[in-house]
Amino acid sequence: MPGLQEPNQVGKRQDLSDYITNIERSETPLFTMLPKDTVHNTKFETQVDDYGDTDDINGVGSGEDVTSFDNMAENRGIIENYVMKMREVPMVDDLAENVSENPAISKGEYAEAVRKATIRIKFRVEKRILSQVEGTAQSGATKYGTCSIGGFLKSGAPTGAQIVPERFRPAAAQVYTGTLAALEESDVNNIAQEVFEATNGMGKFHAPVGSELKQKISLMSIYQPDKASNTVVRRINQSAGEVLQTTVDIMVGDFGRVVLVPCTRMRYFDGAGAATTTAQRRGSGYILDLSKWGLTFKRTPGHRKLEDQGGGPRGIVDTIFGLRAKSPKANGAILVSA
Repeated sequence: MPGLQEPNQVGKRQDLSDYITNIERSETPLFTMLPKDTVHNTKFETQVDDYGDTDDINGVGSGEDVTSFDNMAENRGIIENYVMKMREVPMVDDLAENVSENPAISKGEYAEAVRKATIRIKFRVEKRILSQVEGTAQSGATKYGTCSIGGFLKSGAPTGAQIVPERFRPAAAQVYTGTLAALEESDVNNIAQEVFEATNGMGKFHAPVGSELKQKISLMSIYQPDKASNTVVRRINQSAGEVLQTTVDIMVGDFGRVVLVPCTRMRYFDGAGAATTTAQRRGSGYILDLSKWGLTFKRTPGHRKLEDQGGGPRGIVDTIFGLRAKSPKANGAILVSA
């Protein structure tokens, strides 16, 4: 059956005041920001390395010969993940495409269907990589599934098919798991500090965050926790006229700079693939060094037309992609319990 039939077509020409309003915004910030590369196999590997133990600060004696040698590659490791395939299958009725006109769609119903399908694919990809789902290898009824950012940002051993050597996993202190109500500015700075200790360097982070977490951080510009309750620390910008501003878009601390990126697709699914609560979605966020991640494609989101067998135009909009993790320990997360 076609995806859109003429009797059910919404927006057929009646008068010139007809219009369409798309409820969803087509912004996909993380999809856009992540570095892109190409994959050549269903299981792909990223080679990573570490400087290892440098605690020996002793020197050598005069005339001491070299009798043993260091293996500079001993801390090298491989992080593995899998690609997956997503698709949308738009089709419209022949009459809806060629007879019943919609004045808001100048290029026809099928072209509009392809446009929306392409945006839907990007939404779905972003929702996948911003979740906590683990990687899966295809076997029986199990399909290939790429491990998400949340699946990599865990201090324990992966429970999915992805492989992360212990040396490259984040420490437990790099992931906040308390409530949103209890979250303080120091908790965010502590995550950046732990990343600093793990990577020996200052961080330049981008943080996709849910709406409640974004608001919580902005309110940190108004209230600062005190021993008893709260102390007002509001600052009014007199030059801004009558503008009351409580927005925080960038946090700069002792151990890095965090650019906050509000996102409506944060943490929709947990590690088992189950839906999270609204509070968990809106209250969570990732603190990411984008240079340590990548979206790898064998097929970028695109459209392929299928044969019209008489019922109307049809096709596939699909993508083959995977999330590349280059060093999970260089990142942090705020995964609120409620």
